[in-house]
Amino acid sequence: MKKTITMLLAAAVSSVASAHHSAAVFYKMDEEITLTGKVTEFRMGNPHLRIYFDRVNEDGETEKWMAEGGSRTVLLRHNWTGNEIKEGDVITMTGNPSRDEDSNIVHVKDIILADGREMFAEDLNPDNAARLLEERRRRD
Repeated sequence: MKKTITMLLAAAVSSVASAHHSAAVFYKMDEEITLTGKVTEFRMGNPHLRIYFDRVNEDGETEKWMAEGGSRTVLLRHNWTGNEIKEGDVITMTGNPSRDEDSNIVHVKDIILADGREMFAEDLNPDNAARLLEERRRRD
C-alpha cells in the first residue's frame, strides 16, 4: 500500500513539475530580439501568457509568430487585467528567441501596447530580483 501511494505521489509531482518549465530550456536567455506585429489571438491563461501575431519580415512576407510570457497569476500582480491586448492591435515586444532556429516563438519580457503603454510580461522582473532575495534572507 505504501509503495502504491509513493508511486502515485511521484507521478503527480512529476506531471506538475513538467507543466511549468524554466524559460532557459526553450529560449536563448542571453539574446534579445524586438518584434512588431499585428495580434491575431491573445490568451492570458495558465501556465503562460500567449500572444499570436503576424509579423512582416524584411522580404515583405507575413510570418506567423507566438510570444510566450509570464503566468496569469504573476501578471495580475503586475497590474495586468487581461484586457490590455485585443485582436488587431499592433504591438512591439522585446524578448528572447527560441533555441529552435526554425520556430517563430519568442519569450516575451516587455510589450509596448497599441496605446503606447509599456507592460512587463514576465514572471520575475530583474529589477525586483535583488529586493526579493533580500526579503527572503530577512525572513529566514
